[in-house]
Formats: sequence, structure tokens, C-alpha cells
Amino acid sequence: MLLRVDIASLNSSATISPVGEIDLDTVSLLSASLADTIASGADRVVVDFAHVTYIASAGLGALVGAHKRLRAAGGALVLRCEQPRVLRLLTIWFRHGSHKDV
Repeated sequence: MLLRVDIASLNSSATISPVGEIDLDTVSLLSASLADTIASGADRVVVDFAHVTYIASAGLGALVGAHKRLRAAGGALVLRCEQPRVLRLLTIWFRHGSHKDV
């Protein structure tokens, strides 16, 4: 399945809603969406994983990069996820030491 990324902005906040699988073939779209959103002045970026069925380590790396850019500018990256499979991957990555800098 290909990836689609929907973006909704309001003032200095934005919500990025990927739809599909985030893997090595599709991560560039997520990365570009995050970078463009941050460059446009958003200081609070919510990534809503409601319609993501899978995220590979490349996608996690894109999130870490966005988190670092936002944090350096005094902003925040917020992850919203209720998909059990994706939530499990995010939890393992961010809580159990796969990336200590986040």
C-alpha cells in the first residue's frame, strides 16, 4: 500500500495524518511533510497514526529528526496512536532504549 499524508494547520500548530504503511519506500513522503510543516512555522506538530498500519525504523528515524528540530526551536512533536500494532512499535522504540535521546 502506498502512503498518503494529509496535513491540517491552524496558527502555529499542525496535524499530520499519514495513511498506509511507513517503510523505506514511503518514508521520504513523511520526512518531507514533517520538514515542510516545521519550515512553515509550526511549533507544535501532531502526528496522528489512526490510519497507519505499519511503521518501520526509517519512519521512526524521521520522527526522531522532527522531534529534535522542534525541541531545538522550543516546539513539540506529539504522537497520537491507537493502532495496537503501531503503538507497540512506538512504545518499544521510545520507552525501552532504542533511542535514548528522545
